[in-house]
Amino acid sequence: PPADTLEGLYVVLTNGNYAERMAVRFIDPAWYGADITGATSTDPEWSAAIDHALLMGFSIMPSAGTYKKTASTAKDNFTGLYVFGRGQVTIDFQVDDAFAFGDFTQDGSSFFTQTAITCSDIVFSGVKFSPSANGWDGSTFAYARPLAFSSAQNVHVTDSCQFYDNHVGAVDFSAPCKDVYINHCHFESSEEAGSTYGPRPFCYVAPLDAYDEVTGTLLYPEPIVFHENININFNTFRQIGRGIVSWNVHGFDYGNNTFRKPLVRTISCTNWNFDGSVHHN
Repeated sequence: PPADTLEGLYVVLTNGNYAERMAVRFIDPAWYGADITGATSTDPEWSAAIDHALLMGFSIMPSAGTYKKTASTAKDNFTGLYVFGRGQVTIDFQVDDAFAFGDFTQDGSSFFTQTAITCSDIVFSGVKFSPSANGWDGSTFAYARPLAFSSAQNVHVTDSCQFYDNHVGAVDFSAPCKDVYINHCHFESSEEAGSTYGPRPFCYVAPLDAYDEVTGTLLYPEPIVFHENININFNTFRQIGRGIVSWNVHGFDYGNNTFRKPLVRTISCTNWNFDGSVHHN
């Protein structure tokens, strides 16, 4: 591009021309050609916007609108990703793992293998996740985990983020994560689906379901890796199968959440949860 004396930003358009964005500290996927009407997929534009934001140390502040996603946007090995929807941005997810951050490597038994933190300082604020076609088949929705994390630290999902009609975890955690804060968000299902979950800190690093069916004794040793410091507070849940699913978490605070028309369990703490508090729900 030409010399930029005002320290603005140049974005290469699909036609090869340059578009100038002056004196900014944020990135907008629409600058890369993202359709904000929800008519066409915006996966490459989101990937480019995230890459540029991470490179420049900028935040992402999308134009108001609806962004269709039909492929997963996956990123790892970074620090500092901040997405601010301001209550004006909807992600129409037509795919599993619409956004996936961290290392999701699995072994032959489908256990997650990463034990170190590989990405950190991630914020999603004021973003709505809602599929325009949820794929309801009479028992489950089609698309899982609109927001997925693995081997991540210092994660904040906050300020009226909303999640609708997802299969399993709306905000899902796989390989060990730590210092997670999910607050002032809303989780809702339009159908009675028992497999619809809200936040799911589910550290699947061992066969967590193996137990003696007579005595109930777990048949495997305590895992040496686990989620740490998971905080899920001041959220609302409506017609969700399992509001919070907590497996293999050390240090947690699940409090001051409101559950309306719960279907299976409001909070499920299963196997190797230690040093936590469930209160005022």
